[in-house]
Amino acid sequence: MTKLFGAAIALAAVVAAFAMWWWGDSSYEECLLTRMKGQSQSMYSTVDKVCGRKFKKETRVYIGKDDYSVFNDGMFAQVRMTDGGEYVVTRLKARFGGKKCEEMKADDWGDVREIKVTNNIGTFVREGKEIGLEGCMNAVEFYGYYK
Repeated sequence: MTKLFGAAIALAAVVAAFAMWWWGDSSYEECLLTRMKGQSQSMYSTVDKVCGRKFKKETRVYIGKDDYSVFNDGMFAQVRMTDGGEYVVTRLKARFGGKKCEEMKADDWGDVREIKVTNNIGTFVREGKEIGLEGCMNAVEFYGYYK
């Protein structure tokens, strides 16, 4: 009976320690400092990912061309993320043109603009050089947080 009681106390202590470790931090920075304490520098990327996921820290992410598509509808266009892999995409920076991608020249592109992404869709109004029946997008950067 005492062995069972001792095991229950030990288990409760481990669960309480884990709960304090997981839920105890109030910010990304505090999480990073807490978890890196006593760790080697090689642990940084793992700890950054854990804390980034917990606090939804936005960071630059790498998205392939197969992970998004562009839909043109006259003056309006949408960038639709297919999945985003291990990230939730929150915004992107891109430039647009009104011709087919293979016909685009340096002067055909509009300015780089930032587009907010919500529920995997970024919607924007096409302006100036961006207007055309075909349309092409040149993605510069994507930002998001770990799922």
